[in-house]
Amino acid sequence: MVENIAANDVLKNNIGNASNKHPLNSHFLPLTQTYIEPEKNNFLSEVNKSIDTNLTSSLKTIYSLSPYQIKFYFNQSISDLENKQQEELASCFCTIFNNSWKENWTLSSAIKSLKKISSPEDGIPIIGVLYHNHTIVGFIVCKLKSISNINTKDFPYSLPSNKKKESVNRTKHFYQNILNAESVLVIQEIGIAPHNEKSLYSKLLSPYLCYPAIKYAHNYKTPAMLFWTNTSSQAFNWGISIQWVPFHFYLNNDLVLFQGSTRAFIESAYKLFPETIRTYSKELQKNKRNYLCKI
Repeated sequence: MVENIAANDVLKNNIGNASNKHPLNSHFLPLTQTYIEPEKNNFLSEVNKSIDTNLTSSLKTIYSLSPYQIKFYFNQSISDLENKQQEELASCFCTIFNNSWKENWTLSSAIKSLKKISSPEDGIPIIGVLYHNHTIVGFIVCKLKSISNINTKDFPYSLPSNKKKESVNRTKHFYQNILNAESVLVIQEIGIAPHNEKSLYSKLLSPYLCYPAIKYAHNYKTPAMLFWTNTSSQAFNWGISIQWVPFHFYLNNDLVLFQGSTRAFIESAYKLFPETIRTYSKELQKNKRNYLCKI
């Protein structure tokens, strides 16, 4: 089931608080675009349909993935959500990063941080919220932005300020001078909390959370995405399995900065779903072994 709720503001007039001076205004124009048919995967088909037909407006979309439900908010920030949703999302944030990453977030500091990184001032915010039995168990916060708007908020909190500034300069140089890209999808936060579910879907939730955001970015002619994680995470494992490229390593907590092609992810996404993953498991494992220099 997909529910589409289109707002009145057109995206290109709503970026950066509707400022016409925002550098994305001239670049982010609606496109008529075909997509790769995802081999009868209902989830991918519903995502493609909802985004392809509602690209020019703010959009709230609900995707069913029994026993999960994913709610996506395109061109909306955390501040646009109801207070109860903000608190539940912040609670999930604390659970994930305090337990898995040994950080020290409180409910108030998590809400403040989520509002900050999802602010529309420097790009188009995209938020995905994962529910399991009506409880929030995961989320993704992204920003679709021009290369010139990449800033220190897009990099790991644990890095010292000089390393963040160095990362900003390095990343801008790579995207502007090597990729010749005008825009990028920055995955600022993604996390899934432990929960009692043993289905095949439960092991593949990161790609499900990423797909709508990456599809949205690709439709806006954004060629690349950027995100960071550590080398012990599931995101690292499936990232190298589908040949996303580790762009830079940090000594802090074995963090790695990835960059990848939005189009390549869309074309290969069906390989990461329960209906097809067994068919492609050898290919995915080979990609992983090749990257890790294992025969």
